[in-house]
Amino acid sequence: MTKYQNSKIIKNKGFTLVEVITVVFLGSVIIMASYAVYLASYKSYKNNTEIAELTQNARIALERTSREIRQTKEIIASPSSAEIIFQDGHNTTPIQYIDYYQSGTDLNRRLNHYYFDLTPDVWEEETATSPNGPLQKYEGTPQIVAQEIQKVEFTRDPLNQSIVTIYIEVTNGAKTYQFETKTTARNI
Repeated sequence: MTKYQNSKIIKNKGFTLVEVITVVFLGSVIIMASYAVYLASYKSYKNNTEIAELTQNARIALERTSREIRQTKEIIASPSSAEIIFQDGHNTTPIQYIDYYQSGTDLNRRLNHYYFDLTPDVWEEETATSPNGPLQKYEGTPQIVAQEIQKVEFTRDPLNQSIVTIYIEVTNGAKTYQFETKTTARNI
């Protein structure tokens, strides 16, 4: 459309259909590319957060079991298994035992003690004998130490029984992360 002004022809300025379609297309491409970058960043963040959570669980499990095994006076079970039972080195009276074991994908800790029927308030060593009856075992309430543990294994060194290797495996989808530490029971 044209207008006449002072006998000059002036054209209205505007955008053609081709220009509008080109701008809409380029804007859509930029928005989709921005969303793809955002989505990739979010997936990476989520994956790294999950990995950090798994490694934190394994680290806590290794640290806690290692600390308590270092203080033990006696390891009564676990030449090589998913469970270890040892005497608590922090409490000398009354005598109690700590049991670490895997239940599903949880690593549990439980305090146990032994007693005779006639004297239930007196805690005995696991090897105690008495003519007053058989030794009874009290198993405490399990506490979850770490979660999402796929495998746990406690192994004692055949040459030096005070050295315990703790192996923990955690899995995040297709990736498996393995952690291992050796600790020495100082009081054995």
